[in-house]
Amino acid sequence: MCRLLSVYSLLLMLNASIYSQDRLDIPLSSAHKLMPSNPLSLLEKNRANPISKPPSWITTYNAFLAPATDAAVDIAVDPAGNVFVVGFSDSLKNGFDIITVKYAVNGREIWRKRYNSGVGIADYPTAIIPHADGSASICGYADIEPGLSELIELRYDSAGQLLWANSYLAGGSIRPLAAVADKQEGLIITSGLTFPDGGSDAVLMKYSSQ
Repeated sequence: MCRLLSVYSLLLMLNASIYSQDRLDIPLSSAHKLMPSNPLSLLEKNRANPISKPPSWITTYNAFLAPATDAAVDIAVDPAGNVFVVGFSDSLKNGFDIITVKYAVNGREIWRKRYNSGVGIADYPTAIIPHADGSASICGYADIEPGLSELIELRYDSAGQLLWANSYLAGGSIRPLAAVADKQEGLIITSGLTFPDGGSDAVLMKYSSQ
């Protein structure tokens, strides 16, 4: 009985605090009316009927370059339900590379690709945009030296072959922030550009699909 009252008191205080913070005109003395008659009944109900369910599938990516770092940055799904994940992976020699992985609807890996621009310290992705034909575009950047980077735009076909790798050097540190595909499957990228003198610009550019 003491345990029941203790739990009930805790829930009552928490509930009163929430409604007080939200500035609702509910007297604290009436807050108990919002609680169930048996405060432990909800806990027992959740144990008997869990509201969570296991995932349909789980997969991981490991470059097997211990002690390398692998991290996902963005995820997207194409019209066929294939899942694209882009991130960066430690090369252990040339900083970070851009990693792109395509998964089937059931979680089976279709292909994975590693990209290194070879121009600087490390390469990082920002976003991945799948296209109706199963291909995918990636925007990111390559850090060349402190205060200087270039924008990267990659395009892989549905089989994972690199179609092209474009770069844009603007004389400062450029960071692509977001990207979208237009109706012709071209890529529109918005970026922030910081110059060595501390000034900055917003940059909007488009790459065609051909």
